[in-house]
Amino acid sequence: MNNTSANIRENNVTTESLKNQLKRLSSKRATQQRSKTPIEFGKELVASNNAAPAKNIKTKGKFRPDEDSNDQDLSSDATANNSTHSPGQVETSKSSQGASEHVSDSLSPTTSSTAQGVSIASLSSEITETVAVLGAATAAEVAATYGAASVPAFSLAGIGAGVGAAVALGSSHGGGGAAQLASSAAGTPAVIPMLKVDGLIALGPIVNANGLQIEVRDSQGNLLKSTSTIQNDGTFSVAIEKSYTGTCFLSVVNTLGDGALHYLDEATGAQKSIGDKTLFAVFNVAAGQTSLAINVNPLTTEVAGHLFNGGNYQSFTDDTISNANLLVANKYGMSADDAREILTKKPQLLINADGTANLNVTLVGLVLAVQSVLEANAVTKPNMRVSEAVDELLSNPKYASLPETLLNFIRTSAANFHDHAPTGALTMTNSDNVALVANAAVTEGTLLKAASTIADLDGIPSSGPGALSYQWQASSDGGSTWSNIVGATTANFTTTQAQVGKQVRVVASYTDNYGTSEKVSSVASTAVTNVDNPHSGSLKMTNSAGDEFEENAAVAEGTLLKATSTIDDPDGIPLQGAPGALAYQWQASNDGGSTWSNIAGATSDTFTTTQAQVGKRVRVAASYTDAYGSSETINSVASAAITDINNPHTGTLTITHGSGAAFAGAPSVGTVLHAFSTIDDADGIPVSG
Repeated sequence: MNNTSANIRENNVTTESLKNQLKRLSSKRATQQRSKTPIEFGKELVASNNAAPAKNIKTKGKFRPDEDSNDQDLSSDATANNSTHSPGQVETSKSSQGASEHVSDSLSPTTSSTAQGVSIASLSSEITETVAVLGAATAAEVAATYGAASVPAFSLAGIGAGVGAAVALGSSHGGGGAAQLASSAAGTPAVIPMLKVDGLIALGPIVNANGLQIEVRDSQGNLLKSTSTIQNDGTFSVAIEKSYTGTCFLSVVNTLGDGALHYLDEATGAQKSIGDKTLFAVFNVAAGQTSLAINVNPLTTEVAGHLFNGGNYQSFTDDTISNANLLVANKYGMSADDAREILTKKPQLLINADGTANLNVTLVGLVLAVQSVLEANAVTKPNMRVSEAVDELLSNPKYASLPETLLNFIRTSAANFHDHAPTGALTMTNSDNVALVANAAVTEGTLLKAASTIADLDGIPSSGPGALSYQWQASSDGGSTWSNIVGATTANFTTTQAQVGKQVRVVASYTDNYGTSEKVSSVASTAVTNVDNPHSGSLKMTNSAGDEFEENAAVAEGTLLKATSTIDDPDGIPLQGAPGALAYQWQASNDGGSTWSNIAGATSDTFTTTQAQVGKRVRVAASYTDAYGSSETINSVASAAITDINNPHTGTLTITHGSGAAFAGAPSVGTVLHAFSTIDDADGIPVSG
């Protein structure tokens, strides 16, 4: 039955949410240490054969993947045929015959597959186009191709473009002849009254389309059409009732979360939900094209991952899409015929919809089955390689009784998958190039070097975006998690205060010649130990107006002095109130500054000189204990000897009787008077003389 749920609205998945999906798709492709989903295989598959150099050939004719031919399209049940490997054809070399069946009888292109490369025919009626013969298209070559600025004015029909549902061709059902080509070349876009897109969703066999929704968007992310009418076998048809020519983005999302089981997992045979995964297909609509047929699956999604470097909607040239598809196809050892199956033919999966093994499985179906194993082990075995996935797949009792010819097909095909792990090592050395062992002691200010002997049978680009690069990292939780050290991206790195108390290591990253992102880490040091760093800033002595005193500045008794600090310390100064925080102590020296004594009670940031400091020099000292236990003291400049000011005396002078009693009244003749003094003077009263 059809999935026609009325409560699924066209705008359930917004342009912004799909942009986030694209960004996530792009970021997942850029790292090997991640959970692997069908969006990018979880694993990049790589073979031991070296990349064959590109060659140029001239081809001529017209290719229509949706025209009638001996190959079955998405509207019929697919079987093994002459454009797809079947188990009995494993050791049969491909010829140009299968591809030529899709070319008009009058114009026959040269399309072939060899052990060294895949010949891709880019064809258009009465137009000759130079295309590349790619054996192992490197990521650097693809990146260079992506820089192409112009879209061909004619209809490009590349076999390679079919690998990721990349369609740039005229439909046999919709016209698009020489007049339209001339119109396009002249810069006048053709009007498309309606575009019909038929397709198939495949992770494993779809058994329930409930909750699935398809959206087709233009190169700016504008919604062209959405539908939730999807057959329970995963087939769908989308009719776009508006004129459009250029890049289209088709996405499949699940609006029910894990609430519905959508497909049979080829790894286990159990029903599984698409969950939060989004499948993508990227294709170009040619001028005058009215219909096309595409597949949407993890392989087409992986192609999208190569295209969406920034995760934004944009236009892509036919060559850009074609080369991204070729990169993916080459990773899995696919021939040109196998590559075409990803686009135009209903794939023969390893498991049937009824849960039985499919004896007619094709290479595309096998690749999707391997993906399922990698995804199932993404958490417990994040570094699983393809060879391990194939072994685990074949250990499933469901596939234990497969015919030997099919087992040979699986093993032979898997041997051509490109998934070699890096060899060699990444070593962290000191400035003397001595290798550091795990948990080696490292102090602040140590020069560390990255020394690489990393090799990869799949090839490491010597330059460009995929070339070997370094990133130094630090961990503050004993190595459980690691954070990149900002700016530390060269082979040499000197530890700083920021790494004190943390472990450090270096990580080397590269993208091999088949697009697989790899990372290799060095051993980690122990927590970097601190080195006592000198403080910065100064301690100034100023007057009440904030004027700074210079060394030996004149200061009078009674002057208000202030301590002004700009002291800083890379090792940290505790906050006020905490042990070791910055504290002040005013000091005096009566020997010209050779020795200093603390002035009792003078421990705030202000101090007023008194008579006790007259004739002595004065300064202020700031002390603290940094965060690593080092005691620090900073002194201000010292004044000149404090000058005196005339202080008023204190006390009284009293006349008394001889008995000492205060005299009262008029004394009589002969009375002995006594002078009793309590006079004092801060400036001092001589004892004699």
